[in-house]
Formats: sequence, structure tokens, C-alpha cells
Amino acid sequence: NEKQYFAVLAPCGQGVVFDNEVDARWTATGRGAGSDGFGVPTIGDDFRRTYKGEKLRLVTVQVLEEVKV
Repeated sequence: NEKQYFAVLAPCGQGVVFDNEVDARWTATGRGAGSDGFGVPTIGDDFRRTYKGEKLRLVTVQVLEEVKV
């Protein structure tokens, strides 16, 4: 059962993963709004602030299998 996620990565390799592409795009660019139409994801806001001035990358992550813990 494949699932697609959207991740924003900093050059150091740290990243944040979202279910919704809109929230990931906002995190990467700082433009637009979050998936709810008016707010922005708090974790995305913190991530952008932490890596301010860094070149962030938006990537698609395809999960082929989830490990149950």
C-alpha cells in the first residue's frame, strides 16, 4: 500500500515531512497559505526560521512499506 508524502530538506540533511503538498510548499517558499486556507503549519514555520537563508528543497517521498513499532 504505497503512500506519498512531501518533504522539505535543508542542505544538512534535516527535514520535515507533510501529508499535504500545500503545507510543504509553504514551508519551502514562505508563500501562500497552509492547507487550511489561512494558517500555516507551525512546524513548517519553525523549520523555515531555523534554516533561514539556506536553500531548502521540496521533494516527494514514496513510502513502499511502513514498519509497525
